[in-house]
Amino acid sequence: MADLPSGVSQRDVADLLGLSVSTVSRALSDNDRVSDLTKRAVRDAARTLAASRTAVSRDTAVTPARPMIGLINSGLSNDRSPQSLDVNFAEVLSGVEQACARAGHIPYPWQESWRLLTDEGNGFFSHVTGIITVGGVISPEVIDTVQRQGLPVVIVGAQYPGSGITSVGSDNTTGTLLAVRHLVAQGHSKIALINGPGATHTSHEKLAGYLLGLAEAGIPLQPELIRSRDGELSFDETAGDAMATQVLGLPEPPTAIICAFDQFVTGVYRAASRMGIAIPGDLSVVGFHDDDAARFAIPPVTTIHVRRTQWGETAVDLLLRLREPSAIRGTHTLIPVHLVERESTGPPRASPDGYRQQ
Repeated sequence: MADLPSGVSQRDVADLLGLSVSTVSRALSDNDRVSDLTKRAVRDAARTLAASRTAVSRDTAVTPARPMIGLINSGLSNDRSPQSLDVNFAEVLSGVEQACARAGHIPYPWQESWRLLTDEGNGFFSHVTGIITVGGVISPEVIDTVQRQGLPVVIVGAQYPGSGITSVGSDNTTGTLLAVRHLVAQGHSKIALINGPGATHTSHEKLAGYLLGLAEAGIPLQPELIRSRDGELSFDETAGDAMATQVLGLPEPPTAIICAFDQFVTGVYRAASRMGIAIPGDLSVVGFHDDDAARFAIPPVTTIHVRRTQWGETAVDLLLRLREPSAIRGTHTLIPVHLVERESTGPPRASPDGYRQQ
């Protein structure tokens, strides 16, 4: 088993990444049941925690010799379930660590629920020269708390227009546009979108790309083929299953589904299997992000590849620039995406009733 740095426990790593302690233990043991991504994330997290704790133990406040960048995972909450890797945060952490190493900085992760950040007496902010927050849904209270510190701030994976906060994320609109174009080229015209929470800017961007793709192909909009988790922040297979069951149960169901997150794909596959629908024979599926869930699914998922490590690297670069007097705040940097074609998509059945003919 690989050793953890002194002062860092398996529980520390598990809490930071949203994993169970047993999964961290298996990752350190190089267990085949754990993906390479998770193993790398565990190593990165352990190294980051060790470096930040060493710096904090030596310095009671930030000094020019040991500048630290605060890293907040907005996906951590008091009621989260540590069953699977927070892939979004893990890949961003890797990019942040690489960029910090080049710039001579140390990433300093906040390890508690983001809800506790509103307690400004925690001392976290006194150790950092800037803040990077990661996640598509961030509490307004947290944003207010961070902004009041007078520190430069960069949001990763989301944007808040009008807030004056600098941000970086993927070109989500182009992503869903590419997904629609791919399916149209296969011959599909009844294409559903299973989206994230309707209140987020990320979901709006993905919806915009979907609508652009339909308009470009001359396909009339069918509102019943669009589903989102309004009022809920779940991005897992249960949400994907529920939304897929709804659209696949329509009198005129879709022949293809675009998922706003790869986590939804597992639920779509489960719903399709339960309903006797073959993928891709009866139903084509496109994911978004290119996670392990997409690469190792059966069949492997055609998806939009997102470079989240580059999110982290870019966030550090932006944060360092924000410390300059002439810096322009409130910009949003788009990281390009591309479609990865695998085995979950194909032409629709020739029968006008599709899989209803079975």
